[in-house]
Amino acid sequence: ASAFRVMAGVRACTGAGRTTQHRGARELPGAYLNDDYCDCADGSDEAATGACADTIYVCRNLPHKPKQIFSSRVNDGVCDCCDGSDEANSTDCPNGCIALATEAFGALSRGCLRRAELAIAAAKAASSDAERLSAARAQLATATPTIDALHDAKAAAEADEASKRDGRAARLAAGEVETSLGVERLDAGMTLRALVRVALWGGVEGVDRMYDLLVERPGLEEAAEEVDSADLLEVAMKARDEAAAEKGQSAGGGGGGGVCDAAGACGHAREHEAALLQLLEPLPEDGGALRAVLRALHAGLAPARRLSF
Repeated sequence: ASAFRVMAGVRACTGAGRTTQHRGARELPGAYLNDDYCDCADGSDEAATGACADTIYVCRNLPHKPKQIFSSRVNDGVCDCCDGSDEANSTDCPNGCIALATEAFGALSRGCLRRAELAIAAAKAASSDAERLSAARAQLATATPTIDALHDAKAAAEADEASKRDGRAARLAAGEVETSLGVERLDAGMTLRALVRVALWGGVEGVDRMYDLLVERPGLEEAAEEVDSADLLEVAMKARDEAAAEKGQSAGGGGGGGVCDAAGACGHAREHEAALLQLLEPLPEDGGALRAVLRALHAGLAPARRLSF
């Protein structure tokens, strides 16, 4: 607020305890304002001249923005105001406010232009996003029936697979596989060949499991202990690696480690089958014991690798 109030053509210093110190009146004529003589204790009558010590001098700086400096900087030989008003007694402070105002206006104009450009870009982006969102919603609405149908098909396939898996388990439990294989009709030699073939179908683990079952079976354990399990595993690993190479896979890859369909020896598997049979020659021709090992080996295979018909 102004430090003066107008009363009958004169002005007065305002504020508690603020009275004129030199002319003895609280109310000042307008001519006393900014007359380079400090009439008010707070210096409010000389805001534009800096005549009052420890007060604020205001540079008008037209057409630029006003600036406040301490009155002690008025007429100190340093140009503090762009209009040079703080150094009225000097000719070394030319008015540079027009240049500053022009520069400020240019910066403001550039800022406004950039703001307008960003607003236009944002509006375009919002419109594009709205179009894409609308298209995506339409696509989703179109795809929903297809997605639902795929979910139904997946559920049906899973149910069918579960049914087949349960059926396979039931057939295994009922001995259907054994009956289909005609295990009871196999002689000792044919049973041993079937045993080797199923072991190879189970991969390295299948061959290893076969050896464990042989050494655990009464009537076969002593002869089985004469067989070098390391030789059996070496044949199994060679069969695995050759099978993986034929399929273009790395050694040890694939589904379950099997090297061929156990229902019939194929390709390289015949060679490895013959090698295993040769290593197992010390086994006695005990068809019953060999059939028991064959059943146990087949039952120990993972469900996905068991024979089914």
